[in-house]
Amino acid sequence: MNLLQILKDEWALVSGAPFTIAAITVAIWLVVRLIYKDRLSSAKELLELKSSQLTEIQDRTGAKSPE
Repeated sequence: MNLLQILKDEWALVSGAPFTIAAITVAIWLVVRLIYKDRLSSAKELLELKSSQLTEIQDRTGAKSPE
């Protein structure tokens, strides 16, 4: 079965309970956002740490960046 056929078959359910479908969609979005917000925050912190370490090493060795 293709996706278009599945959507066509399930449209009666979606149109019969639009508020419920919208509420479930928002709830899933919020959970995913909370999970990935932590992960993105950790990744940003790690990137900042590595950047400061690189700058410190360059300062100690007198190395220049490739730019």
